[in-house]
Amino acid sequence: MTRAGGRRILRPTAPVVTSNGRIRLNPGWLAAVLVLITAGALAVAGSTSRPTGQTGRTTEQVALSERQLTCTGGIKGASSMSGVADVRGVGTGVLTRNATPAVPVIGNVTTGSLATNPLVLIADKNVAAGVFASQIARNARWLAFEPCPEPRASWWFVGAGGSGSHDTVLTIGNPRAGNAIFDINVLGPQGPVTAPGLKGLSLSSGATRSFDLGKVAPSAGELAVSITSSRGLVSVSAADSWSRALVDKPVNEWVAPQPDAAKQVDLTGIPAKPGQATLLLANTGTTDALAKVEVVGSTGTFTPKAVPTVSLSPGAVVSVPITSLFDGKPSALRVTSPVPIVATVRSVVNGDDSYATTASALAGSSVAAVPAGVHAELRLSSLGKLGAVTVRTFDAKGREVGSSREIAIPAESAVGVTLSPKARYVEVTATAPQTIGSLLISNSSGIGESVLSPAARALRLPVVHPGA
Repeated sequence: MTRAGGRRILRPTAPVVTSNGRIRLNPGWLAAVLVLITAGALAVAGSTSRPTGQTGRTTEQVALSERQLTCTGGIKGASSMSGVADVRGVGTGVLTRNATPAVPVIGNVTTGSLATNPLVLIADKNVAAGVFASQIARNARWLAFEPCPEPRASWWFVGAGGSGSHDTVLTIGNPRAGNAIFDINVLGPQGPVTAPGLKGLSLSSGATRSFDLGKVAPSAGELAVSITSSRGLVSVSAADSWSRALVDKPVNEWVAPQPDAAKQVDLTGIPAKPGQATLLLANTGTTDALAKVEVVGSTGTFTPKAVPTVSLSPGAVVSVPITSLFDGKPSALRVTSPVPIVATVRSVVNGDDSYATTASALAGSSVAAVPAGVHAELRLSSLGKLGAVTVRTFDAKGREVGSSREIAIPAESAVGVTLSPKARYVEVTATAPQTIGSLLISNSSGIGESVLSPAARALRLPVVHPGA
């Protein structure tokens, strides 16, 4: 056995006949034989014709020369904040708003109502890295906030509801050319929820469609919902409405999405000291699992004694109280499992909800809108070695507020960075790997959060090929 390019290579040798007449197979020789057998089988399978009318699904890599963001709303009174930050000094480009192309005024923040139509932004390659958009809704009792997503083929939402007191409405849009075909699947505390008519759904280019889980998948308890596209890409938001008592008026929030189930989920955007916090997990696999919970805190990462592991049955949603894990300092949560899972933390502060977001490592610059009239704080965590970011804030006309700040994040730890009340968007540039972040906002009405995400560089696009 030798190593090449960091990989182990088994050199096949011939079988050995032992003294008792038995054959001992060298592992490398056996592996080589298996590779040849597998290759032969695949060749035969590839040459086998399919029945007439049958289709085959594959994916192909799509390089994004233009970036799309869709604010679908879904909450009464929702509005959008959008703009382009000049993160690369390119100066000008084309930004299309709802089919109207224009040269954007770099740095200016534009607001608009989402009462009638979603906002669809398409940014060409010159300004794609700096385009940002968020949607916000609020009243005297609650505050809802989330970034407007880019279309993709896979979506998960955990913490949704399908009852009269806790209901979630999915708003699904197709901002790209061509029809999109997708399935909706729902999991509950006892496993999959029966929901007829949610397979093979079609959405034409530019169209938007809503699904009220209380009507299409009525169920008590916590739900996890997946939207999986077999053709095209879709944008999805999940507007949540929850009344904790019969006499209470509901509070509203967007449930944070997760791109796909994973064996490690890193959650950011958790208030420092929530009045109530619940970890929500769903096992998307077919076998039982024990999920390990770790807190990425201000002094390092540790396994809490109160909730070291969580037992997960296949296809089931589990809720675990974790309020005691938070000490008033910035923190994130890491959940690992031997099978793919989806997860969030629902936090309650003064009666209002927010959902922690699954975060991926920052790369390059990420830009997020900052609403007026809120306290805004970045939550930054290093999942590996010492992390570092550069933070710059700007007002609504693109003028820098104060000077840029270099923020060091101790290894396996979390920090908070308070933003100026004048800031209307923030640019965070990662200068070290394995750094995740979110923007947490609050006011007298409630709380909300927005994950920091770099611009997608490429996507996996589902492709349906007609059968032979």
